[in-house]
Order: sequence, then structure tokens, then C-alpha cells
Amino acid sequence: MTNLRLLKFYLHNLRGDPIMSSKVHLDQGLDYLPEELRYLHWHGYPLRTLPTNLSTDKLVVLNLPCSNVELLWEEKKEAFKLKSVDLCNSQNLTRMPDLSETPNLERMYLLNCTNLPFISSSIENLNNLSMLRLEGCKILGPFPAFISLSLTNLEVLDLAHCKRLNRLSASICKLKSLSWLRLYNCSKLESFPGILENMARLEYIDLRLTAIKELPSSVEHLEGLKELRMEYCYKLSKLPDNLGSLRSLKRLHTGKSAISQLPSSIADLKQVDGLSFYGCRGL
Repeated sequence: MTNLRLLKFYLHNLRGDPIMSSKVHLDQGLDYLPEELRYLHWHGYPLRTLPTNLSTDKLVVLNLPCSNVELLWEEKKEAFKLKSVDLCNSQNLTRMPDLSETPNLERMYLLNCTNLPFISSSIENLNNLSMLRLEGCKILGPFPAFISLSLTNLEVLDLAHCKRLNRLSASICKLKSLSWLRLYNCSKLESFPGILENMARLEYIDLRLTAIKELPSSVEHLEGLKELRMEYCYKLSKLPDNLGSLRSLKRLHTGKSAISQLPSSIADLKQVDGLSFYGCRGL
């Protein structure tokens, strides 16, 4: 099978729940994968790492959801054609691989990698990365400032359910392509960073179930923001006085928060077609 280009071990689940076990067992390990592989999908890959002699120079898609992987590979590997990596629900993953030789990677899915403590510094080389999904990485620490300075094409950043995330760097404003930011249930996040530069492409922010107390007045730089969700932010006591500067805003949700009054500038939100303040007992 030296010319095999697609290899797929797939477990179908009608309910959509993650299946953690695989019927493929490799008691003797795995010494070889075809050098011509472009697409590798192995649901429940049973080993702690990929073969050391794995050829990655032609690999485009690498999907190992619900795997036993602790680390993809030990040393740096050239994977110039690699565009997508999926390690969702790989709960033994403790380290990200060195990605400095994967400059064309566009999508990385690390959902529910519950033992991943930090993001590898090599990710700063991924200038083409457009989607980074880290929701459910419960022990993940602060989002490094250097990442914001390098991921200039990042469009989607999902950090939902990252329980240890307690701050975001103000350098997040450097993510000029960012359009979708999700911080849902980051319960230790107490503040939203000052937006020091224009982020015209950011359209959606989800801050539900965070510990945020207020938004900075610098949100005026979010010129393209269309939807802002802050339900169940029990410590949120006020909205910025210049809220009306968000001229593109269409939907604002602050239900079940501690808001006691609304800024007068809210009348300037001419594009709004949905306002929700349910359960705000102070209003």
C-alpha cells in the first residue's frame, strides 16, 4: 500500500456524542504509515504518539479525534502541505507538537483536550491559521500575548469552558482578521481587555457566564460588532457610556446580569433589532 493516499478509521454515532473507544487495537505498536498519505482520519487512535518515521511532507489533513495521543510527534517535522489538524476529545494530550514547520496550517481543533496546560510557542509561526478551537481545555492557562501578534489571519477563536483562563492580553486587538470570539463559561475571566486599535472585522463576542464586571470604553473600536452576548454575567453592573458608538450592533443580550441602568447612548444604536435584559432585577 505504498501509494495509499487516504486512510480512514471512522466510528459513526447517530447521537453526535464523542466515542472514546476504538475497535482497532495495535498491541504490537505501529511502525509504518504510507509515505503518500494526504488524508489520515483515525477515530480513537490507540497509541500515545504517531510513528517516529511518519512522513508528513505530503499530509494535508490529520484527524485523530478521541485518540490516546499524548504528543503527536516528539521532534520537529516538516509538514508544509498540512492544512487541518483535529485532536478533539484527546484527553491524554499534554503537549502540542512543534508546529514551526507547518506554515500553511489553516484549522486546528483541540476541543476537550482536558489535560492540555498551555499553547506551544511554535504556533506563532502559523500565519495562515484561520480557526483555533480550544473550548473545553479546562486547565489551559492565559492566552499568550505573542500569539495575537502573529496570527494575523485568525478569524475564529473559541476559548469556551476554559476554566483557568483569567485574562486576555490587550494585544488581542492585533488579530485584525478576527470575526468570531467565544469566551462562554470562562468563569475566572474578570475583565475584557482594552481594545487599543480598530477591530473592524470582529462581528460576534460571547461573554456569557464570565466574571466580567464591566466593558472598557475602548469597545468603540469594535466598529463591525453585530452581536454581543453577556447573559448570566452576574457581576456585570454597567455598560459603557459610549455603547452607542457600536453603530453596527444588531443584537445585545445582557439577561440575568447586575445592570441597574442603561447608558443614554443606547438610543444611538440604529441597527439594533434585538435587545434582551430579562432577569436584570436592577432595571
